[in-house]
Amino acid sequence: MDPAHQVPDGVDENTGALSKALETTERARGHLYGFHQLTGTADFELGDAVRLLRESGCEEQAALVEREIVGRNVIPGRSTFQIVEACNSTLLTQGSAWRRLWGRPTGAQLGSGLIRGY
Repeated sequence: MDPAHQVPDGVDENTGALSKALETTERARGHLYGFHQLTGTADFELGDAVRLLRESGCEEQAALVEREIVGRNVIPGRSTFQIVEACNSTLLTQGSAWRRLWGRPTGAQLGSGLIRGY
């Protein structure tokens, strides 16, 4: 291989470890977004349950669920959307991390395996 395109010893393992950590961060962020979607769906389902309780004459139970559970934040003062947005603005995403560290990768870097999963 041309020496100009040869990966120095240890670099592949080191950047591979960083790439793996960034991929794990992206997966965690995805799970957080999934949590946001699931809690939103649960809230809509609770609203439906309140309506059904009222239709069946269970006004007291419907009022309790509506007052105590429907529309509540999972963390006081922060909606799950705000939590996702805070995560997006503070955690490094894989692509932006590479750009911050080394700029946009070249085709040679990608082709050599120096930067994986970009």
